[in-house]
Amino acid sequence: SKVSELFINIQTSKDIRALMEMSNVIHQYVITTPCVIGYTLKREFKNIPHENLINHSMSVAIVAAKIAKLLGYSPDTVQTIILGALLHDIGKIKLPDRISNRSGYFLPEDEALYQSHIQVGYDLIKSLGLSRDVTLIVTQHHEYNDGSGFPLHLEAAKINPYAQIVAFADMFDTLIHEEDELPNFFDIRNKLVKNGVGKINEDIMDVFDHYLKDFIFNVNVELNDGRTAEVIYTH
Repeated sequence: SKVSELFINIQTSKDIRALMEMSNVIHQYVITTPCVIGYTLKREFKNIPHENLINHSMSVAIVAAKIAKLLGYSPDTVQTIILGALLHDIGKIKLPDRISNRSGYFLPEDEALYQSHIQVGYDLIKSLGLSRDVTLIVTQHHEYNDGSGFPLHLEAAKINPYAQIVAFADMFDTLIHEEDELPNFFDIRNKLVKNGVGKINEDIMDVFDHYLKDFIFNVNVELNDGRTAEVIYTH
């Protein structure tokens, strides 16, 4: 609910104290919680404005912060990445739901409208006095190393490294929720590799893969026949 208010007020208010407070909450959560994937999996619908966008933004901020921490970034840098991740899709509040959620559009002009959320997001935050790195996360989180991203089709040397972390966290959360059912993490690991190779820095992919593997293994699961088992190995 607080993030919903924050996203609505960001259009008219230049006060970023609420944004900083929320980023502090996320930072503390990531520091103190061994497995942050739980938040990504959990969706508590509260019937508030921009609910899907808020859940996605919070999840991406949490996962991006965990990756940054695993990569050894300083607390200040992790905080910067959280701020950028929270705001990475803020431009979508100006788009119709069918466009922002990528559900039910087929025309080329719909894709162009979807991609416009980058510029709209920049316009919303440019006067907030945020750091250049936060701004680059918002404007570059759909850019990929091979130049296949948008809006500028940048290649690796010109992409902010923090934006790459957010891009990968964005990719992960999107894969988790592309089906209306509990995700198959073995499948998602494969898709992350397939979608990320050549597009995302390998260090980011490797460190998160190790983290995800620790989440998948040594956990109890229920088999189709009702028996319980422990996952210990995958080929």
